[in-house]
Amino acid sequence: MTSRLPVASAATLAGTIVAAYLIAITGAAIVPGFAAAIGLLAGLVLQRWIRLGDPRPAAMTTTVWCGLVAAVLVLLMRMTWPALLPPGGASDLTHHLMLVDVLERSRHLVDGAASEAALGEMAHYTPGLHLLIVVAGALAGIDAYRVVYPVLAVTVALKAGFVVLIAAELLNRSRSRVPIALAAVGLVLFAPMAYSVDGFLRAGFLAQVASELFVVAGWWGLANWWSSRAPAWMAFTGLMGAATFLTWPIWVGPLVVAAAASLLSARELSSTARVRSAVFCFGPVAVVSVLHLSAHAAWLGLAGTSGAVPLLAPGPLGWLFIALACAGAVIGWRQEPARPTLWFAAALVAQALALYALARMRGAETPYMAMKMLYLGVYPAAVLGILGIDAIARRFPSGVSWAVLLVVCGIGVGHARSTVVPPSVVDVSLHDAGKWAREHLEARCVDYIVENADQAYWLHLAVLGQPRSSPRTADIDHYTANRAAGRWVEGGALPYAVAFRALLPGEVVRDARVLKEFGTAVVIERAGVACPSAIGD
Repeated sequence: MTSRLPVASAATLAGTIVAAYLIAITGAAIVPGFAAAIGLLAGLVLQRWIRLGDPRPAAMTTTVWCGLVAAVLVLLMRMTWPALLPPGGASDLTHHLMLVDVLERSRHLVDGAASEAALGEMAHYTPGLHLLIVVAGALAGIDAYRVVYPVLAVTVALKAGFVVLIAAELLNRSRSRVPIALAAVGLVLFAPMAYSVDGFLRAGFLAQVASELFVVAGWWGLANWWSSRAPAWMAFTGLMGAATFLTWPIWVGPLVVAAAASLLSARELSSTARVRSAVFCFGPVAVVSVLHLSAHAAWLGLAGTSGAVPLLAPGPLGWLFIALACAGAVIGWRQEPARPTLWFAAALVAQALALYALARMRGAETPYMAMKMLYLGVYPAAVLGILGIDAIARRFPSGVSWAVLLVVCGIGVGHARSTVVPPSVVDVSLHDAGKWAREHLEARCVDYIVENADQAYWLHLAVLGQPRSSPRTADIDHYTANRAAGRWVEGGALPYAVAFRALLPGEVVRDARVLKEFGTAVVIERAGVACPSAIGD
């Protein structure tokens, strides 16, 4: 059955996150190998439980699913090959890397109240993705920042696989099930790229993008429970919900509401079966949410924040994408297997409206979190859109469905290939130089001569570990490489600097002493200059 491998893969990642968090919340040190072993065990147990409890034939072959996941993964890895570093330079990327750095070095969760000055809102952030990255880096034997992009690429590739499985579940009686379901990938992952791939290629929304895997996998588990009533599927959905909360809590609402609607609508269930399924589904989410919010209640304040999010960008398919989703919703209402998907979509819209109202009440400049729901909304929109496409394709010979697949995926992949991936502010040489400076020098006395303000911001916070709440951090907003080098020429610089050698003027090269070289980066010292006793850091 094709559900075995998808269940095992998602449950292993989710189980690793939950295990690492539950270990760390006790105050114990995170042991990556132990957390990964528990995650693997959870994956194996769940896939066997589901296989025994749900003997239905597979909606799609394992070969098709594996081929799709592999194809998406290869495409995403090629976008940043060979560096495989997280692209872009948004401040969100630096903030996530900063939390990864803290967890990697300490192997303990951060104390929210004590860490606010150093980490800002990240002191209260749910650390699910960051824990997974730390575990992956430790298992691979490399610095955690080097596995950020590969981990995210894996989550996006698996998410594509689950989108197709959901579409195949809804199209189970269609003769064109496989090609039309596969078209969902082109329809969602690459057509409205502003809300799918661009979330981590440009915007730095790392945790949000990773959490989409777990909420989509939980939605798939709910769709399977609706068709089979096997309680193991609710346990799977519950684990996905817990991982969703620990990674990006905003997404868990639609999943929980859709699960509750499904349970209430399954009238043939006995009270015992209903309660058991509810415990399996909601229990894990309740446990992790209570544990996190009891120590980090300040996280709730993020729900009313402002920020920049594209308002409506449906991609090259434009309004056709939205029209297909609306048509699919009408068609799906008459089809029993589509009910969990419709409830999921309705819950998503309701949460967006609630977040919009909350933002307005708090006086936020933009309804940031409400607009963020668009990033998740494209997935049920695409699956419902596939129902609309299938309704049209049924009126034509079976070969037309394969033509639809080629056209939709061709548009989506073509759009993706034409997209220019922004260069990463993360640089291996700079990271190594900054790490050495942090270990051997007084970090507050280190200057930066790098390409731009985003790179200086990353180096200052995520590598040198300097506090976010400080005048010097704020001053980086006005950073330029020429200004930084000019301070060294004029003699007004700090005693040390991490720099790209190519950006150093001749006067600096002549007068400064090179302490250490790392590829294209160097750590330099200006002889006879003392670090000021108070430099606002």
